[in-house]
Amino acid sequence: MTDAVTSTYLHQIASLYKIPLNILRAFDAADHDCGFDNVLSQLTYPPKGPIAIPGNPEGLNFLKHYNQRKQQKRQNPCFPTVPDTPALINASIHDPCTIACATYTTAFAYLGSIQKCFDPYNTHATCNDPEDTSSATRYLNRPDVKRAVHVPPRHEYTECNNTVFERQSEDNVVPPAYGILPAILETGIK
Repeated sequence: MTDAVTSTYLHQIASLYKIPLNILRAFDAADHDCGFDNVLSQLTYPPKGPIAIPGNPEGLNFLKHYNQRKQQKRQNPCFPTVPDTPALINASIHDPCTIACATYTTAFAYLGSIQKCFDPYNTHATCNDPEDTSSATRYLNRPDVKRAVHVPPRHEYTECNNTVFERQSEDNVVPPAYGILPAILETGIK
């Protein structure tokens, strides 16, 4: 779903990040090419039914395409360049290493290239903003909270786990529903 709303998101933050019109148009064209331009018109409350998202929404065909993607990576390495022109944006969105139209991933790479400390959750954040997560860390490490969420006492909460991020960029990444979650459930954690 993030791919389907990426162009709209970029238009909303365009003045803040001074995104050039030709870059916005490249993402608009991708929206049309990928069939995402019709998704927003389906969003009503209450919903009238299932929302049709073209391509591979939520990675539902992951296992079907996993081996194909690995083979494509061997034959054609993933798009290595920062997508900072309309042509590079188009090439990144349609990179053979992705399952479908990768508008969100491409937008994130583009925004990271023009704003060193880009934060998709707080578009007004700057590199100088302090991140106070100490109160959340203290709370999540309390023994009563750990018991409530079935976390063993020896485990300590930290905001970011670099191992998780590093593993997500490896070639053998498997979605949590197929790898991590079954392993957790097998341990008996409820």
